[in-house]
Amino acid sequence: MTWTRKVQSISLICIIALTLIAATLISPNHTLITPLATQQNTTPLETISGGDGNTSSDAGSSFSSAKVLPTPGTYNGCIGYQLDSADYFNITVPVVGYTIYVSLDIENVTTGSHGYMHSLMVKLYAPNGTLVAINPTASYYVEHRIGLVYTLVSGDQVGYWTIAITENCDEYCNYWLRFNVSVSQPMVRPTASWTFAAYLDADCNLGFFAMNVLAAMAKVGSTSTVNIIALIDHPDPTSPNGYTLQRGTWAYYVGREGLIRLSDFSNSELNMGDPTTLENFTRYVKQHFPAERYALNLWNHGNGV
Repeated sequence: MTWTRKVQSISLICIIALTLIAATLISPNHTLITPLATQQNTTPLETISGGDGNTSSDAGSSFSSAKVLPTPGTYNGCIGYQLDSADYFNITVPVVGYTIYVSLDIENVTTGSHGYMHSLMVKLYAPNGTLVAINPTASYYVEHRIGLVYTLVSGDQVGYWTIAITENCDEYCNYWLRFNVSVSQPMVRPTASWTFAAYLDADCNLGFFAMNVLAAMAKVGSTSTVNIIALIDHPDPTSPNGYTLQRGTWAYYVGREGLIRLSDFSNSELNMGDPTTLENFTRYVKQHFPAERYALNLWNHGNGV
């Protein structure tokens, strides 16, 4: 079989698998949490739904005034024009090797749109104040969910890590912030109906969007009958495309609103344009996540093989 026919076959399998997985996993109860309180805008006639962090009060706008989110979960909030320009939240990461997962759904109150805010950014800071990851893709109309992912490695600090949401424009929004932290581990799962493997070559200017893809998959997450596995290659932090200090290539088991780093798959820098890398990844997936059917998504720029 020629490479062209192989790619066509893979594309067809992906389309079929994505349709079946969506039908299997997406259920009507996947709804956003209703804000619990109201936060008064400084303009008397404008009120936005929700305080911050599931409270009636505003989250702090600096490291020193950050609001503590006690446990992984979903937290509502609001930010923007004439409200405030920054919401800071602290989360606890107890051990090196843990993976931090963050997703943000936004509802633009000014325009009535979902997923778009002109200058909104989501940032992740280490306990010493170092910016380790950033995602500004809310300025793109095509996005509906924003994601951040970072796995602590040797030399990283444990303790309070800070999630910052910033916005500087004449719009304001409701948002639903979700976070999770999980320990790295090797995994072998029983035979499932489907295993979906995402091959995310984000070592380019698509890195922001790759994190959004991870967050979108985690909105559904793996189940007892469907495995979702992702391999993501980040750009060098010093490159023009750098969006994270995370180096290397990382394999994750995608759970419901969380990611588990697969510790038995090397996180060294890999060339995802090398067929050997793809072959090794697919072999690993089949050995550790057997299934009756498989779907492979090859994700990057490109016009085929």
